[in-house]
Amino acid sequence: MYKYIFIFVIPLQFIFAQDQFTLTGKVLDQETGQPIFVASVIKKNTLKGSITDFDGKFFLDQITVGDTIITSFIGYEEYVFVVK
Repeated sequence: MYKYIFIFVIPLQFIFAQDQFTLTGKVLDQETGQPIFVASVIKKNTLKGSITDFDGKFFLDQITVGDTIITSFIGYEEYVFVVK
């Protein structure tokens, strides 16, 4: 049985057409709300990615609107979202 990941995301700059920005967020267990340490957060079809710190926080640079972000961790169902 898989657990589910909840991700909270905050862009660090105002978003303008095709401008790149830094994406930051926090990966949490959906049921308990506890942070997930060393979860993978990757920009789809690239080698750009990050892992979460002890508090479940991550940062991704050079993100644009429309990018697909994939979050995964062992024992959890993969979480995929598109940056809007």
